[in-house]
Amino acid sequence: MKDGKGNGKNGERKSEILRLREQDWPGTVIVQTAASLGSDIDKHGTAKPFCVVVLNHEELSTVLGIIQDSKIQATVVHPVERGKEIQSESFPSFKFVMNRFPMVNSVGSTITASVACWNNLPAVGKINQKEIPKDKRPTGQRPESLVVRITAESGFCPPAVWNQMKSQPANAVRKWISHVAPSAMPLFLDSWPWELQTGVSGTGAIIKD
Repeated sequence: MKDGKGNGKNGERKSEILRLREQDWPGTVIVQTAASLGSDIDKHGTAKPFCVVVLNHEELSTVLGIIQDSKIQATVVHPVERGKEIQSESFPSFKFVMNRFPMVNSVGSTITASVACWNNLPAVGKINQKEIPKDKRPTGQRPESLVVRITAESGFCPPAVWNQMKSQPANAVRKWISHVAPSAMPLFLDSWPWELQTGVSGTGAIIKD
């Protein structure tokens, strides 16, 4: 793994146990501790995909080995210090993607955690992987602009972040684009005020732009 340099061993979060929320993973067997993966496979079988939380590089290597041996479809979620990357020394070809998920901490509060994710789930909609020859590609002029709709819910954000997002929609959108698609930042032209809607957390719990 790559060195986290003072932020916990190899980029791992400092001794904090985090759990996934069941409602965020419908149709998936949630495995909150690496040690229970084997028994959960015996209990649930292999019909459903699994999602496993690992907290350190030893658990990561063990879980990836079990997944490979058991042939299950699974997602591995490894909480990390923000900005740090994860790579398994035992499985160097396995590539991890950085993301941010709502997770529950040891006192029962929902936080937005930085995580490194890997999965072996089948790709959806990939029918033909061959590259389309240039002479067969669609032609035409690119549109001058595109509209992107962004939705967020308060249950996925700490209160301070949520209040800042509501009060500064343009900054929130710019920050999101810079995180998920930094190369698209020069294409950002304009944004609109949030449209507040009622969600599971109450009135004004969903914002749309």
